[in-house]
Amino acid sequence: MKQTLIKACVLVLMVFSVSKLIEPSPAPTPQVQNIQPQWYKKPEVVIIKVPVRETKIIKEDMTPQVVIVDNSDMVYEDIDVFCLAKNIFHEAGIEPDIGKYAVAQVTLNRVASRKYPNTICKVVLDRYQFSWANNRSRHWTRPNGPNWDRSYEIARQVMNEGHRVKGLENSRYYHADYVKPHWSRKMTHVATVGRHVFYTNDAIY
Repeated sequence: MKQTLIKACVLVLMVFSVSKLIEPSPAPTPQVQNIQPQWYKKPEVVIIKVPVRETKIIKEDMTPQVVIVDNSDMVYEDIDVFCLAKNIFHEAGIEPDIGKYAVAQVTLNRVASRKYPNTICKVVLDRYQFSWANNRSRHWTRPNGPNWDRSYEIARQVMNEGHRVKGLENSRYYHADYVKPHWSRKMTHVATVGRHVFYTNDAIY
């Protein structure tokens, strides 16, 4: 009996030893090797700051101002200067010179438009256009005083020397700044000169 027990224990030990011998060994952990050569050096990122010169944006000055243009092809008579001076005097006689030139500019713009008569006197005396001209008794009277003298001089400069108002080239309408006529709602505001507000109905780009 004792010998049989010993044989059984020996058999168990032998089976255990054999199982250990045939048990697969764990797979080796792969090792990542650095394949870069020893002389390899990682490049450095170099940031170069390039100085940028600041530039100023130059905007065209559209403020109405008096300029001189080539006026050599204009044909006119003394009566045209008189009618233009009358309109300047009655519409802007107490205004600064720029206001007087502005009224003259609108008058010439109307002469050039197909919507209005083709002479200065006809434009100035056109019915219901300039309020002073609605009184016929004032059409051909000649005023006097410094305001008239300056109005006449500006009319002469406009017709003879080519004085124009840059910024009002397309303006054919204006009104005093203390009124708000219904037609102004359909117009494009161009500028305010003195006590007058100027408009155009042309497309502005």
